Amino acid sequence: MIELIFEYLPKVAPYIFGAGGLLAYFQGRKQRRANAMASMQIAYDKFVEDNMAQNAELKQQISDLKKELKDVTTELRQLYIEHKNCA
Repeated sequence: MIELIFEYLPKVAPYIFGAGGLLAYFQGRKQRRANAMASMQIAYDKFVEDNMAQNAELKQQISDLKKELKDVTTELRQLYIEHKNCA
């Protein structure tokens, strides 16, 4: 039995180790894909965070501009009324 194993071992060994190398290649490819997906997720999370901050800033600017417009409109109405009363 042992003689049989030693006889065929040199012929079978490359297939065993070759299949292991092939398996390692596919597992490595799977790991690289997982790493790529993780880095894409990190980039997307950063984008969303930045986008939300920018949206909050723009909402604040809109709010400030609305208030300023309301103040200017009120002042213009008062000036119009004063001008109308003087004439």
